[in-house]
Amino acid sequence: MKKIVLYGLSCVIVFIVVFTIHQSFSYKIRNDLKEIETAIEVWSSRGEEVITDYTHKKSKDVDDTKLVYLFVGDTDYQADAILTKGWNGKYKIESTGQGSNLFRYKTMKTDKGSYVWIMGKNYDLKIDRIKTFFKNETCEMRIPKEEFFIEVCRLKKTDVGVYAYPYKIKVLNDQGSDILQDLYVNYH
Repeated sequence: MKKIVLYGLSCVIVFIVVFTIHQSFSYKIRNDLKEIETAIEVWSSRGEEVITDYTHKKSKDVDDTKLVYLFVGDTDYQADAILTKGWNGKYKIESTGQGSNLFRYKTMKTDKGSYVWIMGKNYDLKIDRIKTFFKNETCEMRIPKEEFFIEVCRLKKTDVGVYAYPYKIKVLNDQGSDILQDLYVNYH
């Protein structure tokens, strides 16, 4: 009986040590903007020489997740990164993306629920609200009168997988008019 208890205790200790070491190596990015930018550049290069330079525009913490909005080099080409925080207070990169659309948006699942997020540039500060549409619900987000934004809305009825997209978005001005098409014509 004593051997079984010692064996069980040894297994628990080994598990804790292995888990701690794994967490230390997986979650190694400190909550420092320059370090986050550099980590995203290395991640995006996929082990090759780092050739893409990212410029941080905005970050937002949601539960155990950090959303990061960036521009690629000196262009208007946008990028996003999603990082999760480990028990050691450091981050690891879960995903990155980039594109030439006016906005970056997706859904995400954290330890506390499902969310839709949208990030982008508030062109001439014309955007007042953005609505995202899903099969079972609509989320409306107020956009701050700032040049860049990241806004998040918790989904109450829609349970998302890892990442998904709303099937439709509306970009509204102060009068409630959808200005998405105008933004594409003038800024894309």
